[in-house]
Amino acid sequence: MSLYEEFDKLENYFGKSNIKIEYFFDPQLKALHPKQYSKIKLTHKPSKKIILGESYTTQIENAVDALKKLKSLLTE
Repeated sequence: MSLYEEFDKLENYFGKSNIKIEYFFDPQLKALHPKQYSKIKLTHKPSKKIILGESYTTQIENAVDALKKLKSLLTE
């Protein structure tokens, strides 16, 4: 499964209206295009939980990682 498919699956799991994803530019990642956003902030609206995705160099990797962390957190 590609990262984009995994993102869609996780986004559908939570419901698009229940999550808010904000993308942030990381100026320290010089290898990327200067306008590429990589860090993300995921907010789960019903629980008000916030997860930051900043371990990877691409926004899709960080978004999938944050969604997985949120799913794990909410199903504990």
